[in-house]
Amino acid sequence: MKTFLITGASGYIGSHMAYQLKQTYPDCRVIGVDKVLKPKLYRLYDDFFQWDLTQTNGEVFDRYVYDCVFHFAAYASVPEGETNQFE
Repeated sequence: MKTFLITGASGYIGSHMAYQLKQTYPDCRVIGVDKVLKPKLYRLYDDFFQWDLTQTNGEVFDRYVYDCVFHFAAYASVPEGETNQFE
């Protein structure tokens, strides 16, 4: 069984990637990470972690061994990214 981690899981690209992974690998495990969880997207993920950027969340990496990590997390607005550059 393949296990995938998707950061930015509640965003447009991350949620579409999760959908496509489930279509391509029906028996895979998809783990989502984002700072917010949109309830309508929860069904796409086998497990979901709400990530607090001010803390180290080792549980995400301690619980599973991943075959691939897709990193789609980003700030949605330029001012937010400029204000919080190092979070």
